[in-house]
Amino acid sequence: MVKVHKTSPAELPIVGFVGLSHLGLVTSTVLSTLGFKTICFESNKSTVDDLKSLKTSINEPELDDFLKLASMNQTFTSNFDDLKQCEVIYVSDDVPTDEFGKSNTKLIKESALRISALTKNACIVILSQVNPGFTRAISSQISNQLYYQVETLIFGDAIKRSRFPERIIMGSFNNKTGLNPSLKRILDAYNCPILVFDYESAEFTKISINAFLATDVSLSNTLAEICEVSGGNWTDIVSALKLDKRIGASRYLRPGLGISGGNIERDLNTISEIALSNGLKPEIIQSIINSNSHHKSWVIRKLNQLGVLTMGKMSVGIWGLAYKENTNSIKNSPSLEIINQLPSSFYIYAHDPVVQTLSAKNTLLELVKNPEIILEKADLLLVLTPWIQYKQYANSDELRKFSGKIIIDPFKVLDKEFCKSLGIKYLTIGEQNN
Repeated sequence: MVKVHKTSPAELPIVGFVGLSHLGLVTSTVLSTLGFKTICFESNKSTVDDLKSLKTSINEPELDDFLKLASMNQTFTSNFDDLKQCEVIYVSDDVPTDEFGKSNTKLIKESALRISALTKNACIVILSQVNPGFTRAISSQISNQLYYQVETLIFGDAIKRSRFPERIIMGSFNNKTGLNPSLKRILDAYNCPILVFDYESAEFTKISINAFLATDVSLSNTLAEICEVSGGNWTDIVSALKLDKRIGASRYLRPGLGISGGNIERDLNTISEIALSNGLKPEIIQSIINSNSHHKSWVIRKLNQLGVLTMGKMSVGIWGLAYKENTNSIKNSPSLEIINQLPSSFYIYAHDPVVQTLSAKNTLLELVKNPEIILEKADLLLVLTPWIQYKQYANSDELRKFSGKIIIDPFKVLDKEFCKSLGIKYLTIGEQNN
C-alpha cells in the first residue's frame, strides 16, 4: 500500500491518474512538479517498475528531466486500491483507434466505473479524448462528480503545453454550478483562463480544434503543391503569410506529407459521422480527408514520375521513421506507408534517432544506427522526418557520396542548391523540381 501523508485540509489535494499513456505520464509529471502529490496507476507492472527507476519508453523532450523533478511527489503503482487516498482522479488511458479511425472507448468507461466502485469521495475527470455524448452517457452510472477535460498536448512539445496551457476547458454535468473545490485548486495552479462548458460542448471543442488544425495543414499542402507547377516558392510565401495579422506566425504553414499520428484523422471521421447520421452535409470535412490522403502519396507520386518504381532492384535509404520529429510514435507514419508501397525487390536501409524497431511488409529492410551508412549504400534517399540530427548534413561533405543520385526531401531539411551543385537530383515540396 502506498502511503501519502496528509496533515491538514489546507494542503494541496492528492491527485490520482489511471493510465500512464503519453498523456497520463506527461500530465501527472508536470502536476507533480507544481507541488501536488500524485498517485499514478498502471496495470502493467513492468512499466511501473521502470517508472519507479525513472525509466520510460516514451520519447518526449524534457520528460526525463521532469520525472526527476517530480520524483518527490509522484508515486507509481500497480495497486488500484492506492487511489483511495485521492480527492481527484484523472482517467488518462490511451484511446486506441481501428484502421478506419474509429475510437474504442471501452477501457475509458471501465476505468471510470472502477474508480467509482473504489471510492465515492473523489471527483473523476476524463482526460482521454472521447466522442460527444460519451461523458453524459456514463454519468448515469457514476455517483461521483464527473468532469471531462480537454487536452491539447502535442507530441514533441507536450511538457511546455502541459505546464503553460493557453486555457483549460472543462465539461461538467451542469456548467452553471461551480467546479469541485479540490479540482478547482488543481486547475488554478496553472494560472490560465478556465472555461466551463457542458459535457458535449467540451467534447466537441477538442474535435473542433483538430478540425481547424487539419484545415490549415491541408490548405498549406495544397498551395505548396501548386507552387511546384506555377513557379512560386512556398518558403518565401510563408514568410509573408506569417506577417499578416489575419493569418499569423503560429499557423500550420509548413508543408508536409499530410496529417499523421491518428488523432486528427480520427476526429475528422467523427465529425463526418455525426453530420451524416443527422442528415447534414460535411463536404468540407470530407474534402480535408481526401486532401490528406492525396498529400500522403506525394513521395510515391514523385517516385512514379521518376520511373523509380518500375526498376527491378534498387537500394533505398530512409531518414526518419517517426510520424514527426521529437517522438518515437510511428502510428500512421508516412514512412511506414511509403515503405509498404515500395516494390518487394527494393533493399531498404532505414534510420531514425529514436525508433529502434519496425515491422513492415518489405522483408528486405535493415535498420542502421548511423544515417551516413545510408549515404554510402543507397541509390535513392528519402528524408521523411525532419529530425534536427539530419540538418547537420544540409551542406556537408558527406553528401558528396551521393553525387549523381536522387534525394527526395519533402520538408527541405537539406540545402537544395548545394545538392544540385553536387549533381544530385533533389525534389522538395513547394518548389519547382527541375
